[in-house]
Formats: sequence, structure tokens, C-alpha cells
Amino acid sequence: RGLRDADCKHFAKRLFISVTEEEMSRGMLWRSKPNQLEGALVYRRTFQDSDIWAQEQGAGNFIDLQKLNEGSAPDLDAQMMLEGMRKMVPKYVNRREYTPLPYVTMGGLNPNVCLEHKEYLKRFADDFCVDMMKSIYAAAAKADQ
Repeated sequence: RGLRDADCKHFAKRLFISVTEEEMSRGMLWRSKPNQLEGALVYRRTFQDSDIWAQEQGAGNFIDLQKLNEGSAPDLDAQMMLEGMRKMVPKYVNRREYTPLPYVTMGGLNPNVCLEHKEYLKRFADDFCVDMMKSIYAAAAKADQ
């Protein structure tokens, strides 16, 4: 088994993986299947034209960036690692994927300028509330037993 194995809990793994992968491992991958079913939520959003987003001030809040002499660009290594982590998520875990969001000027997600951003934010908030309430109800029912 290698350090990139989802089940690997070796201490040395902490020295070679990202904070995101560490959080994902502790918060989901190393939990039992029943706990994953009750408490793991995976949300995936992507952006169209990430090379244009990368030039915006504050873009690092939304995408992984690589600093270049002439500005910033999407970090392709980080994108590949994130895709690898996404493949580690068990198929039965609650997940939601959203339509790639278009670029608009005026900094990141902007519901005042872009209807698609407004619809995404509403849908994400609704989905998150529904999923979180299901998780809370499941935990409360378990505690009552």
C-alpha cells in the first residue's frame, strides 16, 4: 500500500499530502461505512474559463493558482491531485455536482451581475440545508436509541 492509498493511516502520510487530503481522509475516508453514509457530504463545483478567473484579484479563494512571471494560472498539478482525491470518494457517499460556472468580472461569484451565479448560490444553499438536516436527523435518531 502506498501513501496515496485512501486507507493508508501511516504517520508519514501527513508529510506528503495536502491539508485538503488530510481533512478528507480524517473526515470521511477513515470513517466506517455507516458513518460515511450519515455524515459525509461532497459538493463539487467547477469554473469555466479558469485561465481567465486566475487573473482576477482574489481568485485564489476559488481555484488553486500557480504564480507565473506574467501573473497567475490555474495550478494543473493541484487540479490533478484534486481529481485523484475525488476518485477516492466511495460511490455510495452523498455527493452533488454543479454545472460549471461562467466567468464574470467584478470578483469571483457575483449574484448581482450573473444570473447563473445567483441560481448556483441558491441551489447550493438549499442543497446544503437539506443534506445537513438529514445528517442531523440521522444523528439525533441514533442518539435516541
